[in-house]
Order: sequence, then C-alpha cells, then structure tokens
Amino acid sequence: MIFTRWLVVFQHDKAPVDECLYVHKAKAQAKLESMPNKNKLEIKEMSLMNKELAEYLSKGIPALSEL
Repeated sequence: MIFTRWLVVFQHDKAPVDECLYVHKAKAQAKLESMPNKNKLEIKEMSLMNKELAEYLSKGIPALSEL
C-alpha cells in the first residue's frame, strides 16, 4: 500500500518545518496559515509505503536488493 501525506516545508530547501505528517491537506494548510513566516513555507505531498511493499519492489531492482 502507498499512502499520501502532507508536510509543511521551507521553500528554499524543502526541509520539514516540524515533524508532523498530515493525513489531510486541509490540516497542513491550516498549520501553514497559523505560522508567522508563512511566506517562506509551502505544502508538499509525500508518499509512504509499508516495509513489505518496499522489500518486494526492491527485489526487482538488483542494485537495491544488495543493500
């Protein structure tokens, strides 16, 4: 399974502002709007997958299966 999550990140390097992953984009947007330096921030979409899927996919890529 692949999941979509949302982050509030700095525009200049795309580093997360805090350690929060938001399930709903609206929650990330609300967090962004509540921050004092929102003109330097943006919302980014992130995809997560479970470990079993990552292992399964990496078996098909020789360079990854050696890690």
